[in-house]
Amino acid sequence: MFVMGCGLFLLLNSTGNLPWSFWLRLLPLWPVCLIAVGLRLVFERSRLPAGILLSPVLVLGVMSWVAAAGPPATAWDRGRLSLHAEGPDDLQGWTLDGSFVYGDLELTSRPLPAGTLVTGEATSGHGKPHLWTSSGRSRARVRFRQYDRKHISILGEKWSGWRLNLAEGIPLSVNLDLALAEGRCDLRTASLTDMDIDGAFNSLTLLLGVPEQDVRIRLKGAFTGFHFQIPDGVPVSIKADGVMNVISGSRGGTGPGYRIILRGAFNRLDIEPLPEGAQSSSATSSFSSVTGVPASSS
Repeated sequence: MFVMGCGLFLLLNSTGNLPWSFWLRLLPLWPVCLIAVGLRLVFERSRLPAGILLSPVLVLGVMSWVAAAGPPATAWDRGRLSLHAEGPDDLQGWTLDGSFVYGDLELTSRPLPAGTLVTGEATSGHGKPHLWTSSGRSRARVRFRQYDRKHISILGEKWSGWRLNLAEGIPLSVNLDLALAEGRCDLRTASLTDMDIDGAFNSLTLLLGVPEQDVRIRLKGAFTGFHFQIPDGVPVSIKADGVMNVISGSRGGTGPGYRIILRGAFNRLDIEPLPEGAQSSSATSSFSSVTGVPASSS
């Protein structure tokens, strides 16, 4: 029963119906395993040997409860930090560089005030979320991190959440280094030039628009589910290097398109057309009212 139950949860992971971060949410509940072992020892040589079935029932019941509950709903109530990043007015391009473990990520491209690159909010169970800007002559880099050297253990509540609005109209490069993350990146109106996503045990949905030029997307890692929604008629080519990767949705065509390079193992990559009426990201985000205040920026 226990092996079949774990196999079922892994099947839900591999088909994209359950995020890989589910397994990290189970770690703080490890004492349940001791209770399960104790139940087996009590009933194994008793007059009720069938009572040992309570052991897998208990473990699988707790796993089902965690899967149904999802990420901590109260995490945003612990405190939110408003985020704001600006760059020079004459920028010719900028890079968004993000990294965190165990959390939720929402990126949405939208019109922002002149000179503003990022607004939004973040929260974290351990450590203070950081966002800062470095600028060159014609290009800026905005970095965000959830990191605290004093808290390196994963055996506790360490969920982090990022809700960021990204400026439209300026060529954008996205670099993400994630683990046990899930979320939605709506970049339909962004001037995306390239994207790199690295990490493991992630579940990400990415909405992209019609590109002005060929866009290279590099995906690397393991046990990650990528779900792309791209307008019909936009060419999508996929090159894979690895083992046990499940891929569907490449399409031909003429004109600028997306060139996806997938490296790693046990990943799932799906390409689907954007739903009708979803060609623009205006007013679709649940945090569209967040404008942010100058905090944690330089």
